[in-house]
Amino acid sequence: MSDFYVGYQPEAPRHLARFIFRLVVVIAVITCAIDVALVTGQREFPAAGFDYDNPQTYRGTIVEQPVPTFLMTIPGATVSTPTIKSYLLVAPGKHGAGPLVAGFDGRQVEFMGKLIYRSNGTMLEVVPGSIKAIKPSKLTPTVTDLGTVTLTGEIVDTKCYLGVMNPGQGKPHRDCASLCLRGGIPAGLAVYKGKGKTDLYLLLDTTGKPIGRDLLRHAGEKISMVGFASRIGDQLYLKVTSEGE
Repeated sequence: MSDFYVGYQPEAPRHLARFIFRLVVVIAVITCAIDVALVTGQREFPAAGFDYDNPQTYRGTIVEQPVPTFLMTIPGATVSTPTIKSYLLVAPGKHGAGPLVAGFDGRQVEFMGKLIYRSNGTMLEVVPGSIKAIKPSKLTPTVTDLGTVTLTGEIVDTKCYLGVMNPGQGKPHRDCASLCLRGGIPAGLAVYKGKGKTDLYLLLDTTGKPIGRDLLRHAGEKISMVGFASRIGDQLYLKVTSEGE
């Protein structure tokens, strides 16, 4: 006959105490193993960021098409061999920079911006009202035709992806990405090349105009696209001719 134990008694029967002790140890070990598995199974965050509280002064050239972009000659370059760095431009919040840069196309300007960065791209959030035209600019990026390609990658909103959110990608980010694309943030196709490397293509239609709102249903998802690829300066573009799941 087994011992009868009342919980408020000072001591439990010896065999019952041993059983409970072993059960607690097993549960603790299983819990620790689950914690370790969850931690080691996490995907590493990319080296990305947003200098939200550190606006800086930038001087360079505004290009309105195909998407608002800022061009700047990096230090060390010469007049005869300039090295041009491209920064995508966005407005605060979930809005594109189109209204802020309207009328400044091809002009050398000075403005306050907040840097958004990732290994495969950079962006500046323009402080509204800070753009001042200095003079016309002769700074133009080199255009390289990369031919017709078929690419598979994830549809992202470039602002969150490049550093405002981390990670600014994947299905958990889908609702946020949809709002950004709806607000005019340039849409990108993040093409994973393996070994932690990713190419980011800005997406255009066949006439060279940005597409974003048309891709809301695909935000945060992988998709294959066929189109004409090009590199303008250091930024990749894809004129999409067809798409599929």
